[in-house]
Amino acid sequence: MSLQWNSPAVQIVFALLLVILPLSITEIPVTWKCLLWVVAWGMLIHLGLTFVPGVGKLPIVVKTSLAVGLSAFLVAGVYSPVFTMWREEKAAALTGELEAPPSNAIFADSDVKLQIGAASNGSIFTWTGGNGPIFNIVGDKLSIHREHGKLLLSVDVREYGSGAVVVSITDNKWRVSSAQNVSWDHNYTRNAFEVKDGRGRVVLQVVLMPETVRFQGEWWHEDGKGGRILRRYPYDAVRTGPMFVIMSSTNHPDEPGIEPIFKYPSKEHWGEFVDWFRP
Repeated sequence: MSLQWNSPAVQIVFALLLVILPLSITEIPVTWKCLLWVVAWGMLIHLGLTFVPGVGKLPIVVKTSLAVGLSAFLVAGVYSPVFTMWREEKAAALTGELEAPPSNAIFADSDVKLQIGAASNGSIFTWTGGNGPIFNIVGDKLSIHREHGKLLLSVDVREYGSGAVVVSITDNKWRVSSAQNVSWDHNYTRNAFEVKDGRGRVVLQVVLMPETVRFQGEWWHEDGKGGRILRRYPYDAVRTGPMFVIMSSTNHPDEPGIEPIFKYPSKEHWGEFVDWFRP
């Protein structure tokens, strides 16, 4: 006995496979899973519509459109795990690119401003050194420059103790270490980015705006020397300016530390800021 594709039994089995397989294959991106589910449920609904009085005689294009619409609504409304998987997939990304919010302002390439701290009212500095590094801390450079009006940031941050690279940014393109003992977690949006090292401490925080790069960071070298640049906000209402903490192998205070602007763990709070922070 040969099976025909237009056989309802064959179509039902194929549709059910499209429903089940995306759940069992974790490598399939969530967007593709959603697409497969829309196709699967569209097929099942299309078959079901043929038995509905008055609907079964509608043109095939009308029935197909109705089936796809109902399927998409079903996937969006019923598959609540889809959003969870999508959020976890985004949170687990080890590469990405920072992009400033759109602006109508036109900036000259010589107009380079940086700000210590993530909030909008921090101290702003103007950099007139061209494309050279703004500073060099324990061997790692931080560079900010404009190219065709767009602010570009480059920086490396290394782990305390081993000197392993926790995160590297080159012209706004970031890459985080895949080793959890080096990079415990990170969180980000289109224009904000934050990384915690293996100790769970924030070691880099960047908010990219059209006019400024806001940042805080902690840098270490293999010899145990380090430096931390931060602004104690919002918890210190008196010392509101930037701070530069020099650390040695024998003197490396944990406080003041960089306050997170994101909620964690990122797989549950991807892209969510803490309550006090507004970019």
